[in-house]
Amino acid sequence: MRKKLAVAACCLLVLSGCARPVEGKAVVEDPWHGQGQASSATPPMTEAVTSAEFDPCEFDEITLTVAVGVDPETVTPMSDGCVWTGENVAFTATITAGLPLDSIETTSGITDLSSIDVGARTVQIFVFKGDSCVALVDIDGRALQLTMMEKDFSSFCIRLRVATRMLLEDI
Repeated sequence: MRKKLAVAACCLLVLSGCARPVEGKAVVEDPWHGQGQASSATPPMTEAVTSAEFDPCEFDEITLTVAVGVDPETVTPMSDGCVWTGENVAFTATITAGLPLDSIETTSGITDLSSIDVGARTVQIFVFKGDSCVALVDIDGRALQLTMMEKDFSSFCIRLRVATRMLLEDI
C-alpha cells in the first residue's frame, strides 16, 4: 500500500510541475553541436571532409566506442586503413582506389546485399562468407570498406548499419 501511495505522490508532483505556465522563448539545446538555437533558426553548416583529406583511421572516438563497440586505443594501422577491436567485435576501415562497386552483386561469397542512403551517398551492405558484415561506399572515386566481425554474428548487420550512418554523416 505504501508503494502505491509513494508512486501516486510522485505522479502528482510531476504533473503539478507540468501544469504551471512558463514564460519565455523556446530554444533547442543540442549537446552534440554546441549553442542553443531559436526554434526557427537555421542550423549552422558544418564543413564536410573532402576525399583528399579523408583518412579511414580518423573516426570520432565516441562513435567508435558507442556505435561500433570498439576501443579507440586498440587501433592498428594497415597499409590502406586501420583495425580496432572490442570485447566481442573487430572492425576495419580501409579505402582503395578503383574498386568497381557495381560488380558486388556477382562476387562470390556475398549474400544479403542491400543498400542504405547516408546523406547523398548510397552504401552497399552485405554479408561476406557468412561471418562478417561489410559496407562499401564510393568517396569521390575511392571505395571505403567498413567490415565488422562480431562474436554473436547476425546477417541483418544492424550494428554495422547504425555505425555506418554515424561514421559517414560528416564525410
